[in-house]
Amino acid sequence: MKAKHAIYIIITLLIISATLFSSYSFYKNKAKQDIIYNLRVYRDSVDEVQSRVHNLGEGELSPKEKETVSLASSLLTKQSFMISTQLFKDHKEYHPRFRDLYIEFNEQLESAISNGDAEEVHIQLLDYKSKMNSFREEIESS
Repeated sequence: MKAKHAIYIIITLLIISATLFSSYSFYKNKAKQDIIYNLRVYRDSVDEVQSRVHNLGEGELSPKEKETVSLASSLLTKQSFMISTQLFKDHKEYHPRFRDLYIEFNEQLESAISNGDAEEVHIQLLDYKSKMNSFREEIESS
């Protein structure tokens, strides 16, 4: 009789542990898919800023054009904070890399904007976009 109760208890514990593990796996997978989706939306925002810079033309940026690019890049800052928070909450191992990528990009972009060089802004956006695509692919493959 004791053996029968022990088997029932073991089976019950196995069922509970399997349920908990599947819930955990579902949550982690959903969190990963949300991050990948947000990184795709973020890439589209980088594309939008890039198209605005491309529409401004080449050469020196006027003060109004500098303000336009700066305001457009502020959208990237807000989105990067959102993604950074999500990474910190769900995937701490990727958070420092994302933060460092954005800080480096932001410093270079602000420098290019303050210098008024439209071509340099465009180059920085292309470089950042390629780095973000490889970062997203790394998360997708993990």
